[in-house]
Amino acid sequence: MNFDDYASHDALGLADLVRKGEVSAAELEETARRSIDTVNGTINAVVGDVPLAEGRQETSSDAVFHGVPFLLKDLAHGYAGVPCEMGSRMGAGYVNSAESVYGARCKASGLIAVGRTNTPEFGLSGSTEPVANGPTLNPWDLGASAGGSSGGAAAAVSAGIVPIAHASDAGGSIRIPAGWTGLVGHKPTRGLVSKGPQASDATVPLSVNLVVTRTVRDTAAFMDAVTGPGSRRLCRRAQTGARLSRGPQRARSRNSASPSATPSRAACTVRPGSHRRLARGGRQARGHGPPCRRGDA
Repeated sequence: MNFDDYASHDALGLADLVRKGEVSAAELEETARRSIDTVNGTINAVVGDVPLAEGRQETSSDAVFHGVPFLLKDLAHGYAGVPCEMGSRMGAGYVNSAESVYGARCKASGLIAVGRTNTPEFGLSGSTEPVANGPTLNPWDLGASAGGSSGGAAAAVSAGIVPIAHASDAGGSIRIPAGWTGLVGHKPTRGLVSKGPQASDATVPLSVNLVVTRTVRDTAAFMDAVTGPGSRRLCRRAQTGARLSRGPQRARSRNSASPSATPSRAACTVRPGSHRRLARGGRQARGHGPPCRRGDA
């Protein structure tokens, strides 16, 4: 699969191609790895690999993101056996010993982790320029920051390396980089996404895991895949049983599917290109992607 075709699809679109047999999960993974090799030298978004066996699990074709390449933020990703160096020289060589609820649910959704993204040291900055790994640049303007602390994730998704990437947010670490790179960035309510079983640090009531994406429907489908109580649940919330990808009638955009539609495989349908207008406050994005994706950088 060539890069332009690959980068033109969101995560649900790629999963649908795999499901239809038009492309294999192995081809998508190979394309994502080639994209890292081609694009990352310009933006410095990806700072490490993920061991092949630890970045995935076998899933059926019904998994919502079956076969879709994914990147892990190098901070609190919760994948057992995967390095997590936290943007710090102090964290060099650290490897997660236990699987988190978030990590297990990402794998069960069909996502295949192919790398780790840059983050400021311990995630404590609104820009991504750690001494350990150097700065991440904004794909839309290489003279500007991609924000933080999920700056590597946002830059990688915006540049087309992957359509969806792990991100986390306490004080804006999803929302800032998403806003600076033209993506969909959402911080979910406390308690929706489990922090277990490692939920013991002081930031638990503030920091939450989710993703950055290029489409609203990808974020909605991912929320459906990972929300729900886990072990050592610290926050209570009303159990409404509602799914984000269905949503109440008043919350749906005119491009959304019926609330009664099955949430797996994209109940929220968004016309191609709509996500860029939504993410950029109604303004049309330039060209077909940022300059580094188009080869203009």
